[in-house]
Amino acid sequence: MCGICGYGLGKDEAAPPLQSMVSLLKHRGPDGQGQLDDGPVAIGMRRLAIIDVDGGDQPIPNEDETVWVVLNGEIYNYQELRRSLLDAGHVFRTDSDTEVLVHLYEDDGHEMFRALRGMYAVCVYDRRDQSLLLGRDPFGEKPLYYYLKGNTIAFASEIRSLLEWDAVPRKLDYEALGYFLRAGLVPSPLTMFAGIQQVEPGTWMLWKGGSVARGRFWVHDYAPSPELQDETDAQEAVAEALRRAVKRQLVSDRPVGAFLSGGIDSSTVVAFCQEARQDPIKTFTVGFEDSGYDESQVARAVAESLQTDHREHRVANAEFQTELFWNIVDHVGLPFGDSSAIPTYMISQMAAQEVTVCLSGDGGDEMFGGYPDFRWGLNVERLGALPRPVLKAGAGLAGMASRIPGLSGSTTIRRAGRALHAAQEDGLAQLVALRSLFDEGEVRALVADPENGIADTPLDRLTTLPVEASRWSSLRKLMYYRTKHVLAEDMLVKIDRMSMACSLEIRAPLLDLDVAKVAMALPDEHLIRGHEQKYMLRQLIRTRLPSEVLTHPKMGFSIPLHRIQNREYRELVDDLLNGQDAVMELFSSNTVETVKRRALERSDDRADASVYRTSHQLWMLMQLAGWARRFGVAA
Repeated sequence: MCGICGYGLGKDEAAPPLQSMVSLLKHRGPDGQGQLDDGPVAIGMRRLAIIDVDGGDQPIPNEDETVWVVLNGEIYNYQELRRSLLDAGHVFRTDSDTEVLVHLYEDDGHEMFRALRGMYAVCVYDRRDQSLLLGRDPFGEKPLYYYLKGNTIAFASEIRSLLEWDAVPRKLDYEALGYFLRAGLVPSPLTMFAGIQQVEPGTWMLWKGGSVARGRFWVHDYAPSPELQDETDAQEAVAEALRRAVKRQLVSDRPVGAFLSGGIDSSTVVAFCQEARQDPIKTFTVGFEDSGYDESQVARAVAESLQTDHREHRVANAEFQTELFWNIVDHVGLPFGDSSAIPTYMISQMAAQEVTVCLSGDGGDEMFGGYPDFRWGLNVERLGALPRPVLKAGAGLAGMASRIPGLSGSTTIRRAGRALHAAQEDGLAQLVALRSLFDEGEVRALVADPENGIADTPLDRLTTLPVEASRWSSLRKLMYYRTKHVLAEDMLVKIDRMSMACSLEIRAPLLDLDVAKVAMALPDEHLIRGHEQKYMLRQLIRTRLPSEVLTHPKMGFSIPLHRIQNREYRELVDDLLNGQDAVMELFSSNTVETVKRRALERSDDRADASVYRTSHQLWMLMQLAGWARRFGVAA
């Protein structure tokens, strides 16, 4: 696990400050650094040593030093690939997974990525034509940002490293802001910085002499397989793929543990870890004072049943510290609306004191149909068959009912109104509407100048489906949205940045390509059956785990944001939302004040909005203001 960066210069361009860029990635790799300066091209990295601790320093060259590589991540099938490459006559100088990449490149060029099983952001430097090949894993577990200026490119694992180059503008991207406000995320390749982009998951990018070529090596395809129709066969296929994935991901020369939330996904991963190991694995969980958000008792039952070596950290409601907020801003490098970054940072801090690697259950809901969004989205799609005037009238009635004394606390009215609003959208825009913290009307009220286009950002980047989708059911289209956008731009951003802030590597066996290929090919009835979601995963672990895992309600790894609003939190709100920063001047001060007041005064759900929604609307604006201030972003 590492942080990587580098550049390729066009004619007469000044070089970015590589050493400064490398230094800002130290938290991602505290064990060492390396760089190669080769005239107009340079690459560098910071290393968190996991495989071949003593011999795996990077950059690593091929036999004649014409090809060099830096890797952020892990190649889980490197041992199989290494054996094949040795048989083909390649000579290795290390035992690391990284060296496999230079020899694969020699044989296959950019097609090399099709052979990999892992999480990675890679740069291969070919000295023969002074080209840079960038590639990123299929689901976006590892980040890779870049900026093009004329014929020059600079890239880095984190945005603040890239910003060390003075040529990179610190200017707001209005389209990205529109997406952030409506969907709570920014789709690749956009970032919130105008001009800074991401290498999209499952793609490669080749820079050579100032020209750029791109290609895709992985496509999300949810076409069901006839071979998995039989439930017994399907269950065994999932189990076998998961066994292989966990076995590969337990390989490490440093101590390995696992996150254990008490949910189905992390509990499944821990169960398979224990089956593959001779000794108890260390497990880590975070509990909350608010019982509505706390799964620690279930995690404890799982740990006792599987006989893991368990650790637990309990978070008090009033434990918020301003430092936590700025840690998120600094390490994400973008405004991040998901407050579960807070407990993720806490559990990473705890685990990093004892292990260097942790396995997690990330990806289980996306792969196996676990989100409430899926069932809700299917119901809203059916509702959308009603005439638009009927839907509009129904939504209006729900809005009026929410203001009637005696009904103002009704969650049923709120959910009905939300569903009726969403049903007026088409396709995946319904799912965006169901998840949005600010709906279209709220965004228009928030934006001070309607002419700047922020409120008119089309949702095309989120709602466009690939050609393969013509073969998919509605459920599979919803799963595609969550995997391509929410997983990549929210869940995996959170887990990567917060864990690497603590120099901890997180691995996700449920996102192993072998597991993913089987999961994406499961028929709908093996994913959601009646009211039971993640049906196949539940069947798989029914005899392996305590019954509490299967029967307790789904919570997710979220935080009771409305209960951590202590004095320090409120002082931060007042400081950030004073309207004096350039980006915040884009918003109506009256609307911002309304958002602030509702979030700080509301402690329970109402018919007009849940306490989760009001508190997270404020959090989004705080993140936006903090990001703009921290990085000096101009509007």
